[in-house]
Amino acid sequence: MQNKGITDSSEYVKEVMKKVETNGFVVESVSVAIECAKPKIDPIAAQMKKNLSALLKVDDDAIGITATSGKELTSFGRGEGINCTAVVLLRPSR
Repeated sequence: MQNKGITDSSEYVKEVMKKVETNGFVVESVSVAIECAKPKIDPIAAQMKKNLSALLKVDDDAIGITATSGKELTSFGRGEGINCTAVVLLRPSR
């Protein structure tokens, strides 16, 4: 997939989901850990879960999102970027 001109990151997720499904898997659960000073994640976490739920075709209660401000201890905590790690558990489709 070429990334030129793509401004909506959900397009990447859609492409990955095509490969997941083509290879006979479905998403079981998702864990997302975010470190950033801004934006504040708590006010938008519910909407993030809703969006991920739709994209990944999984109930939103199978998605966990944790966030920390980093308390200025890292470049992310100082507002110089965002660190995000996601772990996705797949299972064979039935």
